[in-house]
Amino acid sequence: MHDEMAFPSPQQDPELLVIDQERDIEHLRRQCLAMEAKLRDSEEKFRFVSETAVDAIIVTDVKGDITFWNNAAKKIFGYTEDEILGKPSSILMPQRYQQRHDDGIERYLKTGEPHHIGNTVEVEGLRKNGNEFPLELSLSTWTTNKGIFFAGIIRDISERKRLERLNEDVQRVVRHDLKSPLIGIGGFAKLLLKSDNLSDRENEWATMIYDMSKDLLNRLSLSRDIFKMEENTYELAPKPVNLIQVIKSVDLELHEPAEKKNIVRRHLLNTHPMDFNEEFLIDAEEHLIRSMIDNLVKNALEASPANEIVTISVSCRNPNVHIDIHNQGTVPEDIRERFFERYVTSGKSGGTGLGTYSAKLIAHAHHGDILFTTSENEGTHVVVTLPLKQPPNRPNP
Repeated sequence: MHDEMAFPSPQQDPELLVIDQERDIEHLRRQCLAMEAKLRDSEEKFRFVSETAVDAIIVTDVKGDITFWNNAAKKIFGYTEDEILGKPSSILMPQRYQQRHDDGIERYLKTGEPHHIGNTVEVEGLRKNGNEFPLELSLSTWTTNKGIFFAGIIRDISERKRLERLNEDVQRVVRHDLKSPLIGIGGFAKLLLKSDNLSDRENEWATMIYDMSKDLLNRLSLSRDIFKMEENTYELAPKPVNLIQVIKSVDLELHEPAEKKNIVRRHLLNTHPMDFNEEFLIDAEEHLIRSMIDNLVKNALEASPANEIVTISVSCRNPNVHIDIHNQGTVPEDIRERFFERYVTSGKSGGTGLGTYSAKLIAHAHHGDILFTTSENEGTHVVVTLPLKQPPNRPNP
C-alpha cells in the first residue's frame, strides 16, 4: 500500500490561516460599505420625502425632546431647525395640553397602551409668535437600539375650519331668510283649508301645499340634524309615523321627474300592491324618514334607464321593517366601495353625493341599517332596515 499524501490544514498552516482571515475581513468590509451605502440612500430618500412633504413631520425621543424637524414644520410653527432641535415638544402646544401630553407619554412607557397613537386627532397647536391654531395630528412610535421614538405628522387645518365656519354661517342665513316665506305659504294653505267652497281636488292641493311647506321647513333644519348625527349627539324623538303616507307624499313630489323618463313607480306592501289609504306605523321622526326616502327614490329615478320600473317595497319582518328601493340601473364600479360616503357621485349632472350619505346617517340614528346590492342582471337594490318600535333610552350607534 502506498502512503496517503498529507496536506496541511488551515488550522495547522499559519500562512493559510492569515490568508483566510484577510479574505473574511475584506468580505466583511465590503458588506459594511454596501450597508452604509444603502443606509445613506435610505436617509437621502427619507430626507427628500420629509423636506418636500406638505405636512409637518416631527420626531421626539422618549423624553419628549425634538430630534427631527422638517421644512413644513418650520412653515407651520415658525421655528427653524436650529431653534427647535433638542427643545421639548410641549413648546408646540398650549399650556392646557402640556400636562396631559406628559402624562400620556408616561402612561405609554409604563403600560404600552396607546391612547392617541395610531389615531388621527384634532387639537390646538401653538406657533412661535404665540398664536394658537387648529391642527390634525397623527402619532406613531417605534423602538431602536437607541430607545423609543415618537413621530407626529401634523396638518394645519386653519383654512378648513374657516371654510366650515363660513358654510355654517351661510346655512344659518339661508335658513333664517327662507323660514319666513315658508311659514307664510303654510299659513295661507291652512286658511284655504278652512274654506267651505273648495272642491275635493282643490282641498287636496291645498293640503299638499301645506304639507310641502311644513316639509321644507323641516328640511331647513336637516343640515343641523345631520351635523349632530355625524357627531353622534343627535337625540331622536320618535313618534308614530304612517310610512305609507310618507311614501305617497314622496311619490307625488317626484311625479314629474319620473314622467320625464317615462318611469313607472310600483309600490308594494308585503309583496302586494300598496294601498295609499292603508296605515303602516313605525316609530320615527317623520321629516327624517321622508328626507331619507325622498333622496333614495330620487337617486333610483336618476339611475334608472328610461321606460323602466322603479319599485318601492315595504315588508314587515317583526321587529323590523324593510324598505327596498329597486331600479334597473347599475352602480358604477368606481364608487361601489364608497357608495354611502360623503360627496361620492358618478355621472349625475349637479349631483352632490350627499343623498346616500345622509340616508345612512338617518337610518343609523333610527337604530337601523342600510345596504345595497348591484349587478347587471338584477339592477340595484338599496335596502333600509328600521325597527318598528324604537328601543327606549338607547344611544345612537
